[in-house]
Amino acid sequence: MMIWLFICSSLLSTPILYSFKVVPGKKDGTFKELTLGNMIYSRAECFSGPLATNKIVMECPPQTEITQIFSLGLIPSDSKSKDQCLFESGDKCNGFIKSEELKLAIKQKFGQNRIVVDRLIEKFIVGSAQSTCTDEAASLVVQVACT
Repeated sequence: MMIWLFICSSLLSTPILYSFKVVPGKKDGTFKELTLGNMIYSRAECFSGPLATNKIVMECPPQTEITQIFSLGLIPSDSKSKDQCLFESGDKCNGFIKSEELKLAIKQKFGQNRIVVDRLIEKFIVGSAQSTCTDEAASLVVQVACT
């Protein structure tokens, strides 16, 4: 009796399992984003880099791509925070970054595994280098979804 139950459930689940199989030319299965199989498929990744490099590199794990921006901001150079993802600059650095323009520059590259935004200081940072929000030791932090 148990063997028949196993055989029947195996036959009924075969189409579902096949839909998750990677097809050449297609990165993921048809129903991957619409089923419970997606529960741990998307994950947040945090990327940071000092303004001295004048760029930020965001790279998701293999077989995933950047699909959403959760947050971004500047960490002042005098910050005591050890975890760059839990940044608490408050209103101190809000006026020094063109966040909407930076978000747009990242969104234009959605769907890629690796996104590099360069020339940060020229394009997206406002203010003088004397501020702790914009000096070379300050950091840009971006939190994105990798799916």
